[in-house]
Amino acid sequence: MKKSPRPYALSAEMLLQGRTRGSLAAMVGEMVAVQAELDHLLGRTKARIDRASWVRYADSYREYIELYESACRRYLRVVDGDHGIDAQVGSAIGSAIRDALEGTRAVLEVVREAAARVGVHSWPD
Repeated sequence: MKKSPRPYALSAEMLLQGRTRGSLAAMVGEMVAVQAELDHLLGRTKARIDRASWVRYADSYREYIELYESACRRYLRVVDGDHGIDAQVGSAIGSAIRDALEGTRAVLEVVREAAARVGVHSWPD
């Protein structure tokens, strides 16, 4: 699975454009942290995670990243147009980002477990 750098770019764009605040900004920031930990673990376990774990997380991860990217692009389109975000649109975007974050957290847990089986752990204490 080839990983797109786009989620990081979209996250940065959302946080830097100045209108992303509160719980939405917190979810975007947490998504960056979750992705960074995934990248860290995957980089340290390259070709050592068992195939079943790899298959188990790869498709799910791709789906969650696509959901996240779609929600971020929608948010940036609405904000870029200088339109106010109505509550319904904002809620739908927030829900999509929350779902993507929760799914990506679950993927991280699978990767943590698989990495631990080969002696690799997340950040040192």
